[in-house]
Amino acid sequence: MSGTSAILAFILTLGVTGFPITAWAQDGWRLESDLGVSLYFGASKQNIVHTEGDLDRDAGTWITTFNYGFDYGEATEPGRDSFVSKRSWNLGGAVDLRELRRVSPFFFADGTGSFEKQIDLRLRSGIGARYRFFENDATDDSFRLDLSLAGLIDRTDPRAVPGNAGESTTAARLSARLRAGRDFSRVDLDLTVFYQPSVETFDDYLFDVSASVGLELNDNLALEISIVDEFDSFAVMRGAAANNDGLLIVSLRVTLPGERDQVGL
Repeated sequence: MSGTSAILAFILTLGVTGFPITAWAQDGWRLESDLGVSLYFGASKQNIVHTEGDLDRDAGTWITTFNYGFDYGEATEPGRDSFVSKRSWNLGGAVDLRELRRVSPFFFADGTGSFEKQIDLRLRSGIGARYRFFENDATDDSFRLDLSLAGLIDRTDPRAVPGNAGESTTAARLSARLRAGRDFSRVDLDLTVFYQPSVETFDDYLFDVSASVGLELNDNLALEISIVDEFDSFAVMRGAAANNDGLLIVSLRVTLPGERDQVGL
């Protein structure tokens, strides 16, 4: 069995059995993890494996979250051997202070790397606040809408590529994220719009949009279709093929022991 097949089988097993971890749940812990694929055919063929997840703990007055993500893709073209078309990762953490239901301050730090965007290492840290437009009970089928505003420091080390040695850059950024969602009986709809301009020049900005539809198979397992579009205005200047990077992902999501709001940026 391949590594990907083993991970997929593990997620399916957890979702079907419910993975009883009552004591873990009573301590406020929650794990959410996705494993998905994206397949493209035609003049060129591209296969991408995607995984991401969150581990968080609700301590009552605050929530601590750790998150990860990894994408790997290979492509083939007529008359050319297969080659790596996508390889990216991210690791991060956030603390969300939830003493106020409608307004929630937070701080965060994360690191990312991206082959396709020609980023060897990008480190970010910042502080901000989230405003919830609605205060619905978590057990209700409800509409969710919140806006997060933050300030952060971004240091980017570009990958060394032939003809473009590149220099590390440090930028102060503003950050705005609008997030909306609707939960039906077994279907979840989510939309996130993320904008991060540099304070010094608005020509330097990051703009991400993601939308997803999830079908709950049981209390722990869901089938999800996601569209992710990421724009980095300086990616081509670092040697990337394009500033824009889009992806359609079909994935399985396992949540243990149950659902809870996302936090931070």
